[in-house]
Amino acid sequence: MLTSVSSLTCPASLAADSPCASARKMLSDALARLRKPPEASLSVAHKIPRESVTQISVELETIINHVFPAGARLVDKMSGEQFQLALTELEKFAQAHHIQITKGTGMTGVYPKGLRGIELVFGETDAEGPGFALRHELAHMFHTLEVRAALIEAIKSGKVLEEDAAAFLADLEEGGNYLEFEKVVTSASSFANQLTGHESARGYATRLRAILKGTAKGLRLGVIHFPNGKSLEDVYGLFLSKAPLVLGSSGKSMALRMPFIMFGVFYAINPDSRDLGLNPDDWGLKMKPGQTGFRDFLKQLLRSASVPRSPTF
Repeated sequence: MLTSVSSLTCPASLAADSPCASARKMLSDALARLRKPPEASLSVAHKIPRESVTQISVELETIINHVFPAGARLVDKMSGEQFQLALTELEKFAQAHHIQITKGTGMTGVYPKGLRGIELVFGETDAEGPGFALRHELAHMFHTLEVRAALIEAIKSGKVLEEDAAAFLADLEEGGNYLEFEKVVTSASSFANQLTGHESARGYATRLRAILKGTAKGLRLGVIHFPNGKSLEDVYGLFLSKAPLVLGSSGKSMALRMPFIMFGVFYAINPDSRDLGLNPDDWGLKMKPGQTGFRDFLKQLLRSASVPRSPTF
């Protein structure tokens, strides 16, 4: 169950010049800047041929329809065979669009390697089918491949230069756009889905189609927004559901309690997670060198199926 944030946000009745209201405005302004596409991204978005975006979306939806045939019962979970078939079909799609997929080791995840590469770290499915972490990462593969294939097709058409496509990709997968992708994939498959029983293959396929549709729209607009995905409040609730609420008044323990306003500001400015008292080692998280910001910590935490050890302060 996601933790309610209603009691942790500022009361609407507070004066505009109050500290809490000022913090709320700071958060709102910071997130608005993150979600506003740079002029360079808008320029590239306008050059991407719509027919290329449509073609890529149709190809990926064909994979969904193949792996998850119509008529499946709502109670049926994704099988190991379906997961492997989806992975195989996505690897074929990548090869056809000149995207190299390599296999890595470490924490389960989909790790972009520029415009033409993706590193996968996937474990084996068990007898009951893929766990939510694998389903979560499989969903990430769809939008990661969709964006790259559409941009590569735009380069081939002569409408977009390679260096401009690479810069556009970086903008499209960072900042506020990153949160949009993470929240919609968390909606597609998360520990909360498993706890509530909302993990059917049929429902998963429906959410994959929503990811394709939202990503295609984002390619045309230069900014990602999934109106039906999880809100910032939902992601915050999921974060708190995994975080022990430590009482106390020290800077580190207050950071761990993470009121909603503070959460959003930290997300926007992305300080080193360790400076907030969030040591990845205490949570059993494997962070890559140079990726220790709060957004990196949040990304790995949301993907982790493990229960964190009690941090020491």
